[in-house]
Amino acid sequence: SGAAVDELKRLHAAVVDRASAARTLRSYVPSQFAEKLESGVALTQEELEVTVLFSDIRGFSAIAEQLSAAEIADVLARHLGAMAEVIAEHGGTIDKFAGDAVMAVFGAPYPLPDHAAQALRCAIAMQAKQAELNRDGWSGSLGELRMGVGINTGMVIAGTIGGGGRLEYTVVGDAVNIAQRLQSEAAGGEIVAAVSTVAAAPDVPVEPIGHRHVKGRQETVEAFRVLYERD
Repeated sequence: SGAAVDELKRLHAAVVDRASAARTLRSYVPSQFAEKLESGVALTQEELEVTVLFSDIRGFSAIAEQLSAAEIADVLARHLGAMAEVIAEHGGTIDKFAGDAVMAVFGAPYPLPDHAAQALRCAIAMQAKQAELNRDGWSGSLGELRMGVGINTGMVIAGTIGGGGRLEYTVVGDAVNIAQRLQSEAAGGEIVAAVSTVAAAPDVPVEPIGHRHVKGRQETVEAFRVLYERD
């Protein structure tokens, strides 16, 4: 139920302290960065061009209503763990998990010259990994689960935020909002990218899908569907 999902999230938040968060982070980012967070050393906030990726399982809230809290935790652990591995393999950094959603950044906290292309390749690999999980029957009676991905390249403010002995690295800015909006436009199995990302990675095949409105912005965003071979 929705209450079970909320309780699971509260339980997770209650047991994750700075040290355990840093230990988890070491699986996905360079060790020097995780050690700084564990020691409580803040990273200077800076303005950077990065590529932001959001992914989300389509219809997961309805799916979760069919499961116990333990079953939800198992499905999420398998999905998020698999996606995190793919993101790390492509040089990305996990910014946050939110339920079944993932936010990843390419180009921060360490430079990645081809961050746009890497993010697009990562999204394709994530979809391939999800298809593999589906073939393996990972979700049991739930059947195949489909994921939508949104990607945008732009300027952000990157650095650590927090207090009370706990620091969290994140990026903020309009570029993040656009990526999240494009993710909401993507159907299950789709990858939707902004023109800024596509222009920086001309070798990745795409097709135009028109302009999209983003909440809080007057200007629309030109969007493209990433073309890849689906299983």
